[in-house]
Amino acid sequence: MNAKRLAALAVAVFAWAAVHAVAQVGIGSAPGSGGVTWGVGVGAGTHCNQVIDSIRKNWMDVKSIMAPDSKAMRPRSKEFYCVAPAYTQHALPRPAAMLTGLQCFDIEGLGFCCDSQLQQCAAMLP
Repeated sequence: MNAKRLAALAVAVFAWAAVHAVAQVGIGSAPGSGGVTWGVGVGAGTHCNQVIDSIRKNWMDVKSIMAPDSKAMRPRSKEFYCVAPAYTQHALPRPAAMLTGLQCFDIEGLGFCCDSQLQQCAAMLP
């Protein structure tokens, strides 16, 4: 694992705490969503199974964004973690194949992808 990805992951985990604290009081939830889905981490009370399935299905199209050094043909679901959609606000958009239905982003070398509505996002574990 390179230091840049490790640092980006540390920033994401630290930021999760701030986002989670804001989410607990209801600030930042999508209007009409009926709940908050922000969060980072495996089993952190968030769900992103649908976007993980989509990432896995379209792996060859998003691999260069999410894990350019990976030799994996198709990672297992447990190799991903949920990322707060709020991180898209400060991330650089990365083009993904048009037919994937995914929107991908990069924060300091950490690539992650979201569904087309930016409701669920996921990244690979380092």
